[in-house]
Order: sequence, then structure tokens, then C-alpha cells
Amino acid sequence: MNPEIRDTFGTEKRVEFKVTLVGYGHSVQEAWEDAIESFQNDPGAPDDEEYKVTEE
Repeated sequence: MNPEIRDTFGTEKRVEFKVTLVGYGHSVQEAWEDAIESFQNDPGAPDDEEYKVTEE
């Protein structure tokens, strides 16, 4: 995690993540479904540079 931003907060915060989905298939629909299934099975860890915390 980014050392400037702790991974737990005293109050609830809004956190925005950039996500790139990649899927394979013989059609756009098939590739979309593959990408969603792959993300659900293993979303991975957030990249330190790819999220933003804001007060709300």
C-alpha cells in the first residue's frame, strides 16, 4: 500500500480504483463474460499508484 495513505481509516472514505479488464473470446460478449469471470475469481491487489482516497 501507499505509505502516505494507511490501509485502514478512522472514518469511512470513498476510494476510487482504476481497473482494466481483459477477456478472450470469439465475440465481444464472450470476451466480456470471460473478463468478468476472471476478475471475480482473482481480482488481485490494488496497485499503489492506481487508487485515490477522498473525504466524503
